[in-house]
Amino acid sequence: MTNVVPNSIVAMAASANGSLYPGTILTATGGDGGNLLNSMTGKPGQPDALSSSDSIVVAGDYLFNVNAGSNSVSMFSIDPWNPMEPTLLGCKSSMGDFPVPVAVSLKHKMVCVANTGINAGVSCASFDSTCGMGDFDELRRLNVGQTQNPPTGSIPGVGDIIFNGDESEVIVFVKGNGKDMPGFVEKYAVLPNGSLSQQGEQFMPPGLAVEFGSAVIPRSNNLVLSSQANFGAVVLDLNDLTAQPMATTNITGQGATCWAEISTYTGTGFVTDPTINRLVETNLTSGKIVSEYYPPNYNAGMTDFRISDNKIWFFRLAMGPLQPVSARSILAEVLRAQNRFKTSPSQARLRMLKAWQCTRSGGCDGLWKNGHKFGAACFVVEFL
Repeated sequence: MTNVVPNSIVAMAASANGSLYPGTILTATGGDGGNLLNSMTGKPGQPDALSSSDSIVVAGDYLFNVNAGSNSVSMFSIDPWNPMEPTLLGCKSSMGDFPVPVAVSLKHKMVCVANTGINAGVSCASFDSTCGMGDFDELRRLNVGQTQNPPTGSIPGVGDIIFNGDESEVIVFVKGNGKDMPGFVEKYAVLPNGSLSQQGEQFMPPGLAVEFGSAVIPRSNNLVLSSQANFGAVVLDLNDLTAQPMATTNITGQGATCWAEISTYTGTGFVTDPTINRLVETNLTSGKIVSEYYPPNYNAGMTDFRISDNKIWFFRLAMGPLQPVSARSILAEVLRAQNRFKTSPSQARLRMLKAWQCTRSGGCDGLWKNGHKFGAACFVVEFL
């Protein structure tokens, strides 16, 4: 997603081994991107403009994204025979200010969005393949500590919104500021008629303050890995959010642990930090750090990423043009990281598949439209 004005979805073709081909196709979302303001300068915050997880979600043959600058959500259908050009099915008001994450249930044919501006809260809409996306319902208001639009600072505010494992509840993670605004988790039940309850239940899990990203642990009894921007990560039991975390990971030297994913291939969790160029692997039972992987230090940190089967895709943003990155230099980092991965319960190892530097004429050219000033690089590694 370009997250500029106007906003667009960026598609890149992938080969059978997971590497990306040069060239992009941009498809307009019908809305505008947005940017949080830096609390120190009052200027747009960079490079993490939304400070949340799940601003884009692919579910089945559908794609949903937020348009924070126009307070809207877009829905696309993805043609399996032509996935590079998704079809826009609708762009609807989020019913609040500055929407940041979305959650999708194929079971209930429902998409929910969390807004983090002055009019903060959760709203949901139904969708189907025939009519597309309906209007979002009445806003379920939340106090997330923001008093202006666009919101100021990465904290406090909404960090993520997800459906739980069996899609019977919607869970919202709200970041506190570590001071006078505590973080909390809000739960909403899915009703028998398939709609979402208008009344939520708020919890403040012990010891937590800045809840950011989250990922449901597959085949668990409603357990979730939750990144904690102030110290690392925890495993929470969504059935009992008043209890101590099931596991706690304290990451030494972390700046702000933000994004979280689960690998079913390794049976472990992974988190990233936008201020440190490091991927941390965690044991989901004990919370112990299994491994730390350091890509080439040409970037200040690592942001969003995705895991599928035995591959991890990373997208890295920079505040300007990147230093040249060679596949050899990245491979050297991977080889050094392999020794750390030997302690993994799955004995996982990493192998570099491909690395790219995005340029105006290369694989990520669309990211420079409308004066967007971020440099970018993509790479994919594989567990062996």
